[in-house]
Amino acid sequence: LDGFERVSLIINEKYKSPVRCRFEDGLLKLKIPMGNISLKVEEAEPFKCVKYTSVESPIPFKLWIQMLPTSARESKMKVTAGLEINSFMSSMVKGPVKKALDRMVEALCQIPY
Repeated sequence: LDGFERVSLIINEKYKSPVRCRFEDGLLKLKIPMGNISLKVEEAEPFKCVKYTSVESPIPFKLWIQMLPTSARESKMKVTAGLEINSFMSSMVKGPVKKALDRMVEALCQIPY
């Protein structure tokens, strides 16, 4: 889960969109239409959970990715984002944030673990 190189390759290959992704200096760096975002691993528990913190972002946030094996070949995944925004902004960013998280989950599901 903390293999940024694999995530960046999958995002760049699968999504031919304005979002560009690269791994540099221990950070996952995303270039999106709204600006730049950099994520660092805050905490990792192998094969279970990784917690990320935004280092550079228009809106500060934390991201948790949890995996739970359901069988020898399948797992469940839960992605949670914690954003620090006021209630007015919440209604404006909810849709785009959900769409971005859905795309991230799609990319993460492509990685053979």
